[in-house]
Amino acid sequence: MTKLYRFLIFTALALQFLAAQIGQMFTGDLHFQYSGALNGDFDAVFVNEDSLQFPTSGAAAGVWTDSTGAHILLPALRPTPGVDQSVDLFLMMMRDDDGVIEPQTWEVYPPDSGDPLSNSAEFFYIPELDSAYIYDLISPVINGEIDSTNIGQYFIDALSGLISEAYIPLTGNISLDTYDDQGMTGTFSGSLMKLAFPPLFLTISGGTYDLVAPLNGLGPAPPQNLTAQLTEGGVQLGWDPMDGGLLSGFNIYRSEDDITYSQLAQVGGSENSYIDFEVSPGSSYFYYVTAVGLNTVESDPSNVVTIEVPGVLLGDLNADGNIDVLDVVLLANIVLGAEATDYELIAGDTNEDGVLDVLDIVLVVNIILGN
Repeated sequence: MTKLYRFLIFTALALQFLAAQIGQMFTGDLHFQYSGALNGDFDAVFVNEDSLQFPTSGAAAGVWTDSTGAHILLPALRPTPGVDQSVDLFLMMMRDDDGVIEPQTWEVYPPDSGDPLSNSAEFFYIPELDSAYIYDLISPVINGEIDSTNIGQYFIDALSGLISEAYIPLTGNISLDTYDDQGMTGTFSGSLMKLAFPPLFLTISGGTYDLVAPLNGLGPAPPQNLTAQLTEGGVQLGWDPMDGGLLSGFNIYRSEDDITYSQLAQVGGSENSYIDFEVSPGSSYFYYVTAVGLNTVESDPSNVVTIEVPGVLLGDLNADGNIDVLDVVLLANIVLGAEATDYELIAGDTNEDGVLDVLDIVLVVNIILGN
């Protein structure tokens, strides 16, 4: 995975984690024209409908509320044309001090040098930004060093470090034209300057953004094609592999009545199977599996599978329907101290005295010999 693609994914997941903990998330497109020191069109077009698998272009907005007000953080990204491992970043931040996000217009002023994010609205344009730099800032959110109590402020503080690389606003405005749980739209324009010698000036015009709530929420897609089959001493579950690099794991759920389910186990994001050894002969079980993203959000359930564990055939320790030398070997190992499943303990106790010992081995051998 390239540094650029990794950066884009982790930027998106940081926003997802923020929104999952304390707010909302939207994805979509952002456009504007720029002229002056640079000339061109900035088109961040979001083309991937899966909110976990982020593309290499597009906009994503996190919305949350804390003690300082209600916030919108909206970064838009595109790969820098003709420059490898580099992105162009346009970043807008809006704050309502009353704690309510609703359609309104914010005036944009030059940032305070001592507190560059103190204004209620700002935008910055950072062309040719090294993707590895932002990745280093965002990774503490993903690896758990930052929790839901301070993630919003951390994310803003971290991004403030980019201002030295940015075209900063001189004047402008940002309008939020529509906003609800399904999406947001708006416009923006203004003039910016980059501190250099001589200073570099940029004019932004025709700015628009149009974002919607992800079709599948904040979570990954559910696991596909879950299956269940009997295996030695248990039930083996399997499902189609998924991209483990974007998952923290899979949760396995089980029920005995297909009504009340409880979590049985969790396996890693690169796994696609699990064996349930905690089953009882003669019982039926129902299973489903969910995927858990790096943003801690759980997917919808997979398909439900059901399986019946057959009753015990005394002497058939490996539950293959036959009593043979394989069962003798398995029983001997258990008698010598090997760990046994509940099924093996029942099937191996051929004299039904509650103890697995040499007497049970003799009985299994006699069954094989026809005695």
